[in-house]
Amino acid sequence: MHNSDETPKKRSTLDDFGCDTNDPPPPAAMGHYDPVWWLDYYEDYLRTVEEFLRKEAVSLREKYHEMESAIGGSSNVEEHLDAVQHFFPSLLRSSLFLAVYSCFDGAMKHTCDLVQEQRHCPTGVDGEKKGSDLEKYNRYLRRIAGVQLDRLAGWTDLTDYAKVRNCVVHYEGHLDCKRDASQYLIKQYIPRKSSLSVACGFYGPQIQFNQGFCEEVICTVRGFMDELNVGQWVKGYSVEPTE
Repeated sequence: MHNSDETPKKRSTLDDFGCDTNDPPPPAAMGHYDPVWWLDYYEDYLRTVEEFLRKEAVSLREKYHEMESAIGGSSNVEEHLDAVQHFFPSLLRSSLFLAVYSCFDGAMKHTCDLVQEQRHCPTGVDGEKKGSDLEKYNRYLRRIAGVQLDRLAGWTDLTDYAKVRNCVVHYEGHLDCKRDASQYLIKQYIPRKSSLSVACGFYGPQIQFNQGFCEEVICTVRGFMDELNVGQWVKGYSVEPTE
């Protein structure tokens, strides 16, 4: 018999960086891929990380200023502080950005696979040989299901995110690879984004991820998938062709 006086166990959150048996399993463990669940998870994680970085920046600046006063001033102190306030936060944000983009890319690939299954197509999106992955998804869904991804809000932003993603994955975010023509486009893109900047990396100019970029990416991906209605695809329903 249920005891009405019994206090229900509080579900843990990312605020304490932990989980328990009350946390629901990831959708992948339940037999389907739900990108919306993962976006919610990453958004919660991002809020926790940004709040942690904010508090640590305040605390470290106070400690470094005390140290600087104790030793009579040192430029090295400010250099270390700059690394903690910019380099490491950028590293964390770039990792989260890659995770969010992978979530989006996986959702698009999964959508194409479901289209192939539901339309009984002998060839899947892997049969598309030309262009980037986004171009392949767009071409395949347009040809098989009449869905035009490049007409949805956020498409242009997503193609820019893809270039940034490739730069981070293949060149660790460095912008001095003359063999990659897309880096020229990235260099034009960064000045338009206050949440991105160029820092002096170990091997030359490097993308720096500032606060606000991951928030924007999550919002863009969420809006794009809502308009495409990916959530219905992963549950086996249909996506209506765009007008």
